Amino acid sequence: MQAVQELLEDDPDRRVEFCDLLMTCIDQNQLSLEWIVFSDEKTLFFYIKWAQNPHWMRELHTQRPQKTNVWARIIQDRIVGPFFFDDTLNGARYLRLLQHELMPPYNHTKN
Repeated sequence: MQAVQELLEDDPDRRVEFCDLLMTCIDQNQLSLEWIVFSDEKTLFFYIKWAQNPHWMRELHTQRPQKTNVWARIIQDRIVGPFFFDDTLNGARYLRLLQHELMPPYNHTKN
């Protein structure tokens, strides 16, 4: 089984509109593709032992599954990260990641 995000009925049209806008901006030198950032996050659940031995058990004092979150981005020809979080990557943690891990290399360009 593979989980994917649902596509809504108007999503294909919106994607084409975005691509048209992007191409117009590039043609008019208003945008450079080298500065487009792609990022994503993924929650990984630890079921490795179960996959190796479906009869394996371990008693836990919690009903929450063992998990970690991974975040990375691609900019130009570089992969930034991965960064790992034991807790859910919420707004406050994401802001901290941006301020302390991702933005310091660019802070020297501020006026």
